[in-house]
Amino acid sequence: MQSIAEIINMIELGYGRLAANGEEQGYKKILTLEELIQLETIFTSKVKQILNEFNLFDFNKWEVVCYLLECFDHNFIKMYLEKTLKENVNIAKYITGSVGIWTGSGIQYEIRDTYKKYLTDERVLQAIKTLKESGELFLMSETIQNKCGAFYLNATTDKKNYHGNVMQTDVNKLLDSWRI
Repeated sequence: MQSIAEIINMIELGYGRLAANGEEQGYKKILTLEELIQLETIFTSKVKQILNEFNLFDFNKWEVVCYLLECFDHNFIKMYLEKTLKENVNIAKYITGSVGIWTGSGIQYEIRDTYKKYLTDERVLQAIKTLKESGELFLMSETIQNKCGAFYLNATTDKKNYHGNVMQTDVNKLLDSWRI
């Protein structure tokens, strides 16, 4: 699903659609615009079927699928997210799409405000706290743990570097203190 989503997104960009803001890219067009529109409908229908049985956030690169659904069927994805983001585990997975990782002289986390479309800081912090206290946070992947820790530090402390990013060393200290 996510691989197909990435291909569809590239074709959309080739036609200057979606994030391309009307500026066609120099990609070779393998579908006509009419075929692309048909593909959007088929993709949206299939993804809806899949999401009746599976959780969007359990897929790699779920962000691209979510983005396309926001473009193709905004009402569906809005209702889907409102329903699934009632669960703390899904909130933790969802905010990973708003926490970027920078590497260089150490790992840094950049918190973007894209999560605010469907969540508040307070709700995310509440979810992280509940997951921490129940121990569920530590059953999740290391990436999710780190991104939740970075989000928490960003929202509740001044532990940001001169770029406004949270350092991995600070996230490690926080997560270690939470494990005790």
